[in-house]
Amino acid sequence: MRRRSKRNRSRENNQPAVSQADVVLQGRQSVESISWTGPIPPPDALKQYEEILPGTADRILNMAESQMKHR
Repeated sequence: MRRRSKRNRSRENNQPAVSQADVVLQGRQSVESISWTGPIPPPDALKQYEEILPGTADRILNMAESQMKHR
């Protein structure tokens, strides 16, 4: 009787034989950056600030107005 190797047995089970050299790890990283010029953020960003902390949009506008008066 002939002995079968592990590699042959894994192929019989419809599973490919995989060695450590065949394993490749892949990763992806995504970075998003948003910037604007001036004291007031764009409308979408202002809306997000307001959703996170109600009243923030008004505070940002007041801050911009007071800065304009100061200048």
